Amino acid sequence: MRQSYRHMAKCQIGDEQRSLGRWFVLSEFLRKESIGEFYFMDSDFLLFANLGEFETKWKDDEIIGTPLLWGFSFLRSPQPVHEFCQWVLELYQSDERREELRQKYAEQGSGLAEMGLMTEFFREAGLSIRNANWKNPEADPCFDEGFFGSSYRYHPQDFRQIRQPKSGGPVFYEREGVRRRLLGIHFIGHQKNQIPGFTGWTPAVVRSFFRPKYRRNLKWLLQYLWNGRICRARLARQSREDPASEK
Repeated sequence: MRQSYRHMAKCQIGDEQRSLGRWFVLSEFLRKESIGEFYFMDSDFLLFANLGEFETKWKDDEIIGTPLLWGFSFLRSPQPVHEFCQWVLELYQSDERREELRQKYAEQGSGLAEMGLMTEFFREAGLSIRNANWKNPEADPCFDEGFFGSSYRYHPQDFRQIRQPKSGGPVFYEREGVRRRLLGIHFIGHQKNQIPGFTGWTPAVVRSFFRPKYRRNLKWLLQYLWNGRICRARLARQSREDPASEK
């Protein structure tokens, strides 16, 4: 993939190569291990339930995503991943088609990054994906694509709609009088340092900060301790103020 890669995103080239390259690594792994259906999530996507009990709701769906394959996805077959990788390689080999898409996204004020490539692929392939994003009122169960995972800092008013009475327990949100359960939250960017507020701490997590370059890791640990504590206090207060959270 690196030999064929053409940079069209606004982010740093190394970041984009890693984001896109993971799909090629995944494709190779799925072939090697002969894997059929599988979940695929970003490393900063946290689940707050055992999804096995919900899989029956997806029995007629080949792909579930939030949306597409961003953050959280469940696929009955690895074929869409293989096809996406092949589509990207073919795009890189077509100067005319690549320039057409690059110009399209440039006019929208963005570069053509991994998510844009995936959007174009699924549009052209016509593959059906069940949208499990919380913004879809028909999604049951529903998941966060990164909105609530960034609300602590960027959308504080929306963070106030989150309820979690107990660390590691079920997470709910309320919007316009409607209460729904969030089975997963995507914590993006610097919002990862609020994760302990939702999950609590374990000795294994604390030990993970004591690695080489421990001084830098110690700084991150202190940030996680501070922000996690504040986040947990807010979640607990919001839940106490909401009688429904005790149910």
